Amino acid sequence: MKSSKTIIKGGRFLIPGTDEPVLSGYMTIEDDLITYIGKEEPLTEDGVQVVDGSRLLFMPGLVNTHGHAAMSLLRGYGDDLALQV
Repeated sequence: MKSSKTIIKGGRFLIPGTDEPVLSGYMTIEDDLITYIGKEEPLTEDGVQVVDGSRLLFMPGLVNTHGHAAMSLLRGYGDDLALQV
């Protein structure tokens, strides 16, 4: 099975919790997995897709950790009642 590899060059990468939270440099992605983020240019082999990331900011995906699942269980429970009694 052939693996796909992409290198993003010249981008700005947001890396929370590090000494340098915004890093300008390179990112390597292999098979949908980030394998490298840094200032050093990675080796480029034949067949590697190189993307220009200049003027772009790459950041982790925002995940909704605040859910209302418990509230959906009681949705409509008091619809026939007065709002404030």
